[in-house]
Amino acid sequence: ACSCDMTILQRRKARKGWVAEALVRRRAEEGDFIDMRIAVVGNVDSGKSTLVGVLTSGKLDNGRGLSRSQVFRHRHEAETGRTSSVSHHVIGFSAAGDLINHTSLHPKTSPEIVRESSKVVTFVDLAGHEKYIKTTVY
Repeated sequence: ACSCDMTILQRRKARKGWVAEALVRRRAEEGDFIDMRIAVVGNVDSGKSTLVGVLTSGKLDNGRGLSRSQVFRHRHEAETGRTSSVSHHVIGFSAAGDLINHTSLHPKTSPEIVRESSKVVTFVDLAGHEKYIKTTVY
């Protein structure tokens, strides 16, 4: 027996009966999840931290750095608007493909997201300024 979840993506009438497109996903065992890691690299001021902030917080940027402020780790990063450290941020998905990050009123921590997810995407946000190249590479 297969422990799977099935979702009907679309259904339409055929000549004799119905035709359906279904998505079948294997259910992850307790404590098991699929992990994909994506390094976000690019030139200084290209929007790397803003992109990671929008994807992980679910909030659009306000044009003044609201999204990227969600991913900064140090006060000097907020003051300068430039990432100087390597940081990790996660997005989690349920077995049905639903986003886990934004299912409650309070923001979930990374361990909570990982615990509740069957699929996890980890974004590694890297510094783009040449001053921080050693931090980015090593």
